Amino acid sequence: MRSFEGVIPNLRRRYRESKSLDIRIWMESYMSHKRCEECGGKRLRPESLAVQVAWYTID
Repeated sequence: MRSFEGVIPNLRRRYRESKSLDIRIWMESYMSHKRCEECGGKRLRPESLAVQVAWYTID
């Protein structure tokens, strides 16, 4: 039995270890640092962002 590396860690490792410039350029076409317009980068669904404890949101 082996542990699952995870999709994102696997892609990061493959990008970092790739010797092919073409593969790295292709992978970069799927990368971005764009902030989500819906959650503002908080990475939670609207239902979760609506939860408050003592007037503080859980983000």
